[in-house]
Amino acid sequence: MVLMEFGECADGATYIPRTCVYGVAIDARNCVLVATFKGRLVLPGGGIEAGERESQTLVREALEETGCDVVPGPLLGRARQWVTRPEVGKYRDKACAFYRMRVVAHRGPPTDPRHVARWLPAAAAATDLHYGSHRWAVERAVRDTTGA
Repeated sequence: MVLMEFGECADGATYIPRTCVYGVAIDARNCVLVATFKGRLVLPGGGIEAGERESQTLVREALEETGCDVVPGPLLGRARQWVTRPEVGKYRDKACAFYRMRVVAHRGPPTDPRHVARWLPAAAAATDLHYGSHRWAVERAVRDTTGA
């Protein structure tokens, strides 16, 4: 399997590796569940903690970032996302897994108050998400749903 790569690796920078998992939920209106964090539009998900399986991380992160209970579905794909933000001294080499997921309940606001959740039309999500890997995952999920 070819691993997709997104972002640019800055010469001479030291990148910290991080293994992450993200989910793509698409509702009946063809809208994608997204979260805003620090002014960036992202898919729900994040770093895998010690002892967690990918599915456990996705369930935990979705609740923290969206206030929703989710059930992870099939793997959409894996990608590498270079996160290069020299203005804040952040360099991450993120190995990302992307899964379809289904929202089974909405408990309320995100448990992490730094996040704001909303549903965004899939076409907008495929262009407006901050990270290239997130846009790619939405495009794959939409293609798998529509067969296009």
